[in-house]
Amino acid sequence: GEGMSRMGLDPAAIRKSRDVVQSLRTAIAALGSDLHRLRRGQQILHERARALSGDELARALIESHSTAAEIEELALEREQLTAQLALAEPAYADACSRHVALSEDTSDEEHARLLADVLGQGDDTGASLDLPLSDDLTARDLAEVWATTEQTINRWVRAGFPNALGTLWDSTAWIVDGPRTKRLPVTALDQARLSEAQKTRLLELRRRRALAAPPA
Repeated sequence: GEGMSRMGLDPAAIRKSRDVVQSLRTAIAALGSDLHRLRRGQQILHERARALSGDELARALIESHSTAAEIEELALEREQLTAQLALAEPAYADACSRHVALSEDTSDEEHARLLADVLGQGDDTGASLDLPLSDDLTARDLAEVWATTEQTINRWVRAGFPNALGTLWDSTAWIVDGPRTKRLPVTALDQARLSEAQKTRLLELRRRRALAAPPA
């Protein structure tokens, strides 16, 4: 339904949703530290109160009640943030897999650069957010990476690679699941022969396939 529009991931949407997830995780971790400190302090106060009496005991009980109220408030806040995170994480995963129409003002090279930056190539963004990556590729997947057709990929499988391209993957690594179904492990690719745009499409495609895969 998009006609001739170029389709791809939206770097701005990915960055925005990723920042939300990271902010929530940071806030939840900080609240967890505060709760641990308060609960430890209250435990020490209870142990000390056993040896107190009179006004000192009364002051200790007031402090304990105040701490208990603060713990309850922080626990509720953490519970609310955790519920928000449960919604934000799928939204981030969706942004990493949803294709939208790309602006005509952005070239393929610029889009690839922006996407590579926001997807965290060269840092631990993907790892820290536990985003999965598919380990296998189909002929259709490879066609997307090389911006060609599935028929062309199958021809390369049968007849070998064009001399101008060289060897793009280990042809002995194909896993045949059926007469018309085969997979190539990502490790079989010679990624040194991929352009930056092709590397970006590969990463994008691996994320998309992993997110679309049924649960194990």
